[in-house]
Amino acid sequence: AEYKRTYYIPKLESHLANVANNRSGWRQTDPQHAVNKSIRTLRSELEHEISRIGAGRYDELEKLAPGKFDSSAQVATARFLETLKRYYALRSTNAMAARDSLVRTLTGNQDALNRFQLLRLRYQNEAVTETVENKNKTRIAEFEGEIVQKIFPIYFDDHRPSHLFDFKANFYVPTKHFAGRYYDTYYFNISIIWAMTIGLYLLLYFEVLKKIVHGLEMRRKYKRAVNV
Repeated sequence: AEYKRTYYIPKLESHLANVANNRSGWRQTDPQHAVNKSIRTLRSELEHEISRIGAGRYDELEKLAPGKFDSSAQVATARFLETLKRYYALRSTNAMAARDSLVRTLTGNQDALNRFQLLRLRYQNEAVTETVENKNKTRIAEFEGEIVQKIFPIYFDDHRPSHLFDFKANFYVPTKHFAGRYYDTYYFNISIIWAMTIGLYLLLYFEVLKKIVHGLEMRRKYKRAVNV
């Protein structure tokens, strides 16, 4: 939610401002025109946001297309982005409150505070924290009309699978998509390792690789005999 409020929504507002300040490009149909690139990014991202928070809050999606954008779409998009900003600000506030409540519970007395500090000393690593939060200069990026989160990969949950069995994800993300569901990365990776191990064992047990090599060799000899 913090990423959305601080980086993502302002990026979309920047694209909307680019479109609003270039009215002469509203009727351009060239997809490579700068205005249409911004419109395409807005449509792609807002479609995704609507799929997450539910339809009915934005009715101008069809106008986010080359040659169709107008003043009503500009106003409606600006209002929707402001709604999204308030929505993610509220989520961020609630998350912070839940975290603070948990910390107060874990540090309610001196003994609990000592145990909490011991856990932090034992398991928190500054170098690892910097890596999984990725707080470098590039906080957000764009690729092929989509906005890509670079900061806070450990908190990433904005999966966009291209098909049912798409499980690709950035490093350090806490969950992965597979077959329409989301799984904890740790257990998902362990399952993949075991599946590959069992699969390789079966290949060796039934001598599948040996049979494939033998088949290829026989085919090569057959072709050689035919060509003689």
